[in-house]
Amino acid sequence: MTMKALQRVHYDSGPNMTPLVDVVMVILIFLMLTGTFGAATKFLPGAPAVPSPSRGPGTVAITNPAVLTLRVVSREGEFVASSPDLGRDLVGQPIRFRTVDSLLEALKTKRREKVAAGMKQEDLRVVISPEGKAKFEHVMNVYEAVLAARWPKVGFGTEAR
Repeated sequence: MTMKALQRVHYDSGPNMTPLVDVVMVILIFLMLTGTFGAATKFLPGAPAVPSPSRGPGTVAITNPAVLTLRVVSREGEFVASSPDLGRDLVGQPIRFRTVDSLLEALKTKRREKVAAGMKQEDLRVVISPEGKAKFEHVMNVYEAVLAARWPKVGFGTEAR
């Protein structure tokens, strides 16, 4: 090889990507600053809370008849779901459902009652509140029962006391 051939500079590195990266970053920053995140639409909208004088200061009671709250507790390898809205036993305690089928029938009946009472189907909501060390499997059994009963909106709440 001659010295002249060795001194020649070879630029076979391809096209210049710097302007492309600059444009993409400007577009990304623009979208981040002007866009809205859809996270608010994925959660259950809150019901209006009103202070409850019977519970004392600092507590609130949710007063929305379209919301049904289900408590889920895991006991002895099975779930117990209860809600005062689904009925009470002879002692006045909420009926406890230990099987998915019995819960499903009660949820279907309650949905039909609320629609017959004049509530809009799209306004009906169920809030599932796992308590204590409720197992994920049991919470999902209750969730599937709510979906099978065709309640339009389902959310998850914190422990109800």
